[in-house]
Amino acid sequence: MKTNVVKIMMLPIAAFMLASAAAVTTNDVNESKADFVTMTGYIHAPLPSSCQSVEVECDENGSVLCTIGASQVFDLDTGTTCAKPLYRI
Repeated sequence: MKTNVVKIMMLPIAAFMLASAAAVTTNDVNESKADFVTMTGYIHAPLPSSCQSVEVECDENGSVLCTIGASQVFDLDTGTTCAKPLYRI
């Protein structure tokens, strides 16, 4: 009789543990998505010397270049030139 009670209680306990682990994992994923910030970047369009503003989720640090389509995205260096490369978050 005692083993039947233990067997019956194991399923709800296991389900509760899995649900708790999933809730903690989901919360971490949502917090990391909130860290993405849309910023203004610049592409060289229509001329290589021009700077057209675009909204991107990029950063000044990273290893993968930030692009929109075939255009690389830059940040402003000094007031008017956009030559500082941005990277994907």
